[in-house]
Amino acid sequence: MSVDVRPPGNLQTLPLVLPAPAFEANEMLRALTSHTPYGIFRSDAEGKCVYVNERWCELSGLSVDQALGEGWMAALHPDDLERVLAEWSAASRAGRDSIVEYRFLRGHGDVVWIEGFATALRDEQGVAAGWVGTCLDLTSKKQAEDALLRASERFRAAFDNAPIGVALVGLDGRWLQVNQALCDLLGYDADSLLRLTVLDVTHPEDLAASAEHWRSQLELLRDPQRTEKRYVRADGRVVFVSVSSTLVREASGNPLYAVAQIEDITTRRKTQQALEAAEERFRRAFDDAPIGLALVGLDGRWLRVNHMLCEITGYAESELLESGFQEITHPDDLAEDLEQVERMLAGDLRVYQIEKRYLRPDGEPVWVLLSVSLVRDPDGDPLYFVSQVQDIGERRQAQRELERLANYDSLTGLRNRRKLTTDLERTLASTCAGSSHLLAIFDLNGFKYYNDSFGHPAGDALLARLGEKLATAVGSYGDAYRLGGDEFCVLAEVRPAEARSILEAAVAALSETGEGFEVSSSFGTVFLPAEAGDADSALRLADERLYAQKHEFQSARGDSPEVLRRMLSELEPGLQAHIDAVAELSTRVGARLGLTGEALEELRLAAELHDIGKLAIPDAVLQKPGPLSEEEWVVVRSHTLIAQRILAGAPTMRTVGEIVRATHERWDGTGYVDALATREIPLAARIIAVCDAYTAMISDRPYREALSHAEALAELRRCAFTQFDPEIVQVFCAELDSQRSAQATGRRRASGS
Repeated sequence: MSVDVRPPGNLQTLPLVLPAPAFEANEMLRALTSHTPYGIFRSDAEGKCVYVNERWCELSGLSVDQALGEGWMAALHPDDLERVLAEWSAASRAGRDSIVEYRFLRGHGDVVWIEGFATALRDEQGVAAGWVGTCLDLTSKKQAEDALLRASERFRAAFDNAPIGVALVGLDGRWLQVNQALCDLLGYDADSLLRLTVLDVTHPEDLAASAEHWRSQLELLRDPQRTEKRYVRADGRVVFVSVSSTLVREASGNPLYAVAQIEDITTRRKTQQALEAAEERFRRAFDDAPIGLALVGLDGRWLRVNHMLCEITGYAESELLESGFQEITHPDDLAEDLEQVERMLAGDLRVYQIEKRYLRPDGEPVWVLLSVSLVRDPDGDPLYFVSQVQDIGERRQAQRELERLANYDSLTGLRNRRKLTTDLERTLASTCAGSSHLLAIFDLNGFKYYNDSFGHPAGDALLARLGEKLATAVGSYGDAYRLGGDEFCVLAEVRPAEARSILEAAVAALSETGEGFEVSSSFGTVFLPAEAGDADSALRLADERLYAQKHEFQSARGDSPEVLRRMLSELEPGLQAHIDAVAELSTRVGARLGLTGEALEELRLAAELHDIGKLAIPDAVLQKPGPLSEEEWVVVRSHTLIAQRILAGAPTMRTVGEIVRATHERWDGTGYVDALATREIPLAARIIAVCDAYTAMISDRPYREALSHAEALAELRRCAFTQFDPEIVQVFCAELDSQRSAQATGRRRASGS
């Protein structure tokens, strides 16, 4: 059997009549070339194509007809044609197969990479009669290789140019590949670093932790790993780094090496340490502050509180953090606090400070000084409040006590002169038409005698009793005051017609009588605003009226001293001039020393009556021209004691009697009758002693002639610190010098010089 067979594809040959086995082989070849993934071609010895299969046409983009002859070369990329032909030629000369990679350039510009394999077909003489070969599509492989190359290039560029250290680290910890940034970070060149391991540059204190991290990454599959540690540079300096490492594994999962990214965090770490130190300082300053401190949210909730704030408010920290400041603020203080908060949020206030009250858990209020500022973000939006809280309970109590001491008399509890001035000014400023106020100032009569007789504690107790009685008597009409010493005052809103009952009640309240004493009062009144329009005028007018009434009272008691003075004049007519001189000098010196009022009047009376005890001394003793005997001195020294007994017969003269009794005491304590010394001697008695001695020295006596003024003053100065009070001697001399200077000036003016 014979068949007409053509070569595979459209290859044109002469008809052949093949035996049956040859036909079957030819059909098998046709089937293989039609379905193989390889492009198959055949050419003659001159390189002209005589056969291509369909796959070759698909790869090249040419049809069979286009590929025959020299047409196949049109499919080759222009850049590859010369190289491919040269390879075939070289292979033919060398008698070897040709393997070459080249590209087909398809009609639409598509490139197909080809791996071409060709082998020579030789005749019986071994001469190459043509070529047969295959074309394998390498496009996907080439694309993958190109992608891998590009990825490798990108990796290399990223690796080498990374701003942080990047390294490949072997499983033994050795540096396999390092970039320049890592070299710069550690201070080594690449070759030097590649001879070291990671642990070689790790800080000794971090070695154990680094080894443990590497072990856990390799053995426990904790991947990736991130840690912060220290490296030691080549120059010995320490740098803090953040290391992120990821294992690269083979297909089976076994680790090959690690890729490490190493970032220099020295600056960040130092900044962090500085922040941590600042935070610790803030925490200590906040927690241990001696005042309450708090961070407060914009809604008023406590965000953070210190121990002192808990102590001030009485709440535990956890209790405060679950609440807001509104919940523990005293209701009467909350509105003002919230108003300040709103003003601060609106930008009207930078800080505010108020005194307010918190309510402790037991309901007790605690006064605090609250200082608040507002923290804002960089854009100016409010974040939270910073509050400083100081416990001012003791300060307010002290302030109230100071106000009380400033405005209230500590002995009686009544308002004082300062408070009276303030109240008067307020009363006069707020008085409306038709209203009237009574101002009455009271001065006690007989209090000085009571105080001297019974002692200062008893006198203070009496003043306290009288003050309490006066406050009760005034009642709801007004207020009672103690102005100092034994002066009291009443300021009451009453009409003139009602004033009498108030005054009678006040006079009754300021009186007390007992065995051997009687205390009463004199007063002066002013109606406001009818009689005075300001506080100074009102007080001055009330004082004038008080002392006018006081003078009447003193005049009424003045009959007793006058009787005694007449008796002295009858006893010794020449004594009156001495008495008058001593009284005048004593009054002038007392005034120069600041005595006024009743004290100055008692000094004058004591000076006038200091010799009243001589009524009981025999004339023979008083007029004796020679020295007195001891017995006679005993009699003479008794005259001050006798004088006191005489004066004590009149209750209003008892204080005067106490002064007269001490007129012969001495500064050094050697006088009589009580051997008092220095300031134990009443001031009035010390004044009279100096004035009496001077007057006696410049007067003739039966036992000596008078001394001159200068001699008398010299004697006084000599006896200062022994017989006389040195201060009073000095004041006495100054008073006499002033008097004599004034007299000399008057004489010059009178003479016209």
